[in-house]
Amino acid sequence: MQSFDELRTACSQPEDETAVGDLVEAGGEHRESAGGAAPDAEHTGRTDLDRSFHAALDLVPGLRDTVASGHREQRFVGTADLPNQYRTSVGPGWALLGDAGHHKDPSTGMGIADAFLSADLLAEAIHSTRAGRPVDDALGDYRHQRDQLTADGFELALSTARLAPLSNRLTAFYRAAAAQPEVVERIFGILSGSVPIRDVYSVPNIASVLAQANS
Repeated sequence: MQSFDELRTACSQPEDETAVGDLVEAGGEHRESAGGAAPDAEHTGRTDLDRSFHAALDLVPGLRDTVASGHREQRFVGTADLPNQYRTSVGPGWALLGDAGHHKDPSTGMGIADAFLSADLLAEAIHSTRAGRPVDDALGDYRHQRDQLTADGFELALSTARLAPLSNRLTAFYRAAAAQPEVVERIFGILSGSVPIRDVYSVPNIASVLAQANS
């Protein structure tokens, strides 16, 4: 697992050196980073919610018609107060889990999975103390494992929350990947935390996917 400093360095390299920079922008310290929608998108969404909502539906072929066949029962409700952060999550005899310890923008839908993950890790840490392991050591390992296992998802959420258009390279990659089930599986593996982000979005892998699509 690369450190966040290494990720920031990689993401700032020129486009021909890494493709992950198109997807990931590690905007700040690991402990906290500004998140939420891009300012222009947020302003537009607030001034004309209905139009913005239906414009988003148009991005997925057929989705607008499907939604239009139903009836909206209530007004739109949303929030822009969505901090992306890792809080200090352990101390003498206590620990935080779920959103209390680590929160990311909900755009990737990974928050609930991370909450269950942190619960499992903390339960294992507490159980290990029954065999005489020092509580502070167990909780420290819990924090370390949680940070390591959620790091890729955190970076993905930072990028997704920017609502920036995909680069031409990533657009071509996704189109090519759509016809390659094993690649699609790895992409969703990033969302589940089982596949490192660079195993999918490295320059060699993207080139391989595009080459297979053109063969």
